[in-house]
Amino acid sequence: MEQIPAQAGKTFEAVIYKLYEAFDSPFESQKKAGKATFNDAGLGKLVDSLLPSIKSFKQRRDKTIIGTMKTTLRERWQEVIEELQRTGLPSMHLLTIDDDISANKAEQMAKHNVIVVVRKDVKQQEHLLDKRNIISFEDYFTTEIPTILNY
Repeated sequence: MEQIPAQAGKTFEAVIYKLYEAFDSPFESQKKAGKATFNDAGLGKLVDSLLPSIKSFKQRRDKTIIGTMKTTLRERWQEVIEELQRTGLPSMHLLTIDDDISANKAEQMAKHNVIVVVRKDVKQQEHLLDKRNIISFEDYFTTEIPTILNY
């Protein structure tokens, strides 16, 4: 994967937030709600978004989508696992545009309840086809989110 400029991360987050809005998915971002609000809820520093709301999270943690966004994974996916263990969150969705996800990386993330959201062409790579914790952006927006919001 070619080098991605630093400001790409902010753009990536903005695009995801616009997609949440386009799909009428209620969400709270750390930027919008404030770091203190996220900290008070027991959410870690790596959490970028929460669907549908912090109130829902406080009532039923397992019926919310906790998301973090990374343009590239490199070793940073391990920080997500550490954050999950530190905060006791049930799972986390890691949204990325990275196309370098090995079978081993996918399996390690699966063991720690990290659901990785990737481009459809990445999900369709042969070594990722059978990995249930790797989902496409299409499935994330049309199946995963509605399933949680229907709760």
